[in-house]
Amino acid sequence: MTTLAEIVLWGCALALAHTYVVYPVLMRRLAAGRSANGLFFAKNDPDLPRVSVVMSVFNEEKVIRQKLESLARLDYPPTKLRVFIGSDCSDDATNTICRELEMPNSQFQNFPVRRGKPSVVNDLARLAF
Repeated sequence: MTTLAEIVLWGCALALAHTYVVYPVLMRRLAAGRSANGLFFAKNDPDLPRVSVVMSVFNEEKVIRQKLESLARLDYPPTKLRVFIGSDCSDDATNTICRELEMPNSQFQNFPVRRGKPSVVNDLARLAF
């Protein structure tokens, strides 16, 4: 019985050592020399996939400008990135901000009746394909 207890004890100790020591050291070594954001692609690579960002927004005037500016700063070829924004009957300045900050390859849809996020996302997803 004491042998089984020792096996369990050392097994747990090894599992903890792996989690808090071995794995972090291994990840640092594997990541050495790579870019900080983890992107490993050439911007002009023709094999990069087309990416569509689908956003349903409702009264997001406090954060939508920062979000759209963040999307505009993405390090991804603009010809491969499309942004679809759907306003779910926003009654603040969200619609105005979205129209002002129109980005290349972006499409803004103003839904005049409140329908809920899933409906807006589904409609935008149909546009994305």
